[in-house]
Amino acid sequence: AVRPNTKAFLVESPANPLDVPYEQAARYEAAVNAARAAAGLGPIGVGFPGLSATSPIPSEAPGEVRLRQAWGIAVDAKGHVYVADTDNHRVVKYGRGLEPLATWGTFGRADGQLQLPWAITVADDAVYVADWGNHRIQKFTTDGRFLGKWGELRYNELGGAFAPTEIATTRSGEIVVHAGSVYRFSSSGSLIAR
Repeated sequence: AVRPNTKAFLVESPANPLDVPYEQAARYEAAVNAARAAAGLGPIGVGFPGLSATSPIPSEAPGEVRLRQAWGIAVDAKGHVYVADTDNHRVVKYGRGLEPLATWGTFGRADGQLQLPWAITVADDAVYVADWGNHRIQKFTTDGRFLGKWGELRYNELGGAFAPTEIATTRSGEIVVHAGSVYRFSSSGSLIAR
């Protein structure tokens, strides 16, 4: 026999947690994190088990950047260096002499926010970030302004296994991503091949 509270839970819960609409998961996550904040705790990533923002926000002097587990690096045609600063959930842009010029991104799921960015590439005047924890690619200007994204936390449109770990560009401007399989996208995020 099933206990009444268990039965109610089974009726209300989807068979697969990935079937929960992103907006519903985001509202639930926001409520959980509000309660955690009231208790003096840091936020967690409910939608992707095991992710959390418990890592400290970097304490840096002006002009100083401390990288933490930086996994990806790319160089643009002007010699600027872009680093996927993985554990700080951000991108760091350096000048030709490796002086820090800009940082962008914070922990989260909103546009422009990142969760463990693993890889980065530059094409023309756009920076593409493999946002591993959010199961998406984000596109920015070379100064960090958000331009677009594809994939998402609910990534069923890409076969359900899209967690990008590598990213590169072709001479024709297409974006090639490894995320369990190899994917080829247009610069606007349209899937070309898989």
